[in-house]
Amino acid sequence: TGSMRTQDPDGRRYEAIAQLVDGLATDAGIERPRNIALVSFGTATRVLVPFGPIDRPAVVALSDTARERAPGGQATTDYVDGVAAAVALLADRPAANCRVLLWFTDGTHDLSPSSDPDPAVDRTQADGLRAEFCGPQGLDARIRAEGINTFALLLEPPPGKPQRLEASRDVMQ
Repeated sequence: TGSMRTQDPDGRRYEAIAQLVDGLATDAGIERPRNIALVSFGTATRVLVPFGPIDRPAVVALSDTARERAPGGQATTDYVDGVAAAVALLADRPAANCRVLLWFTDGTHDLSPSSDPDPAVDRTQADGLRAEFCGPQGLDARIRAEGINTFALLLEPPPGKPQRLEASRDVMQ
């Protein structure tokens, strides 16, 4: 997302992705094949890397692909669409698989490009986020129904938009 350029200017999230994939690729305790996909989100959501096996060559390739193809500089961040795309990918995998979603975010669900938001807009977007994610037919209900283990990795949040940040922390719980 656009905010990640300022929140993570050195691209440490890509190093974290590489370390994660490397750990999965070298874990000798698991005999079943493991697969991974990579979804990027901002104003638009894109599948950067479709599901494929995790192996040593994939470790470097996945991190490099993420760094090269992640659409930086987007004006808004709709992580509900990003998480929904990841859930759809995982839901298409066999039910016997262990399904895990790792969600790297700075915590800002931001549908308006203004850097100085109106408190009423901030409140409206925060309420909408909670409804989309945590409502009776919300995304968290689908995550639970699909048996997807979800881990939100909250990077340093940007300043401002306090109600949306609070709502983001609520939905990550």
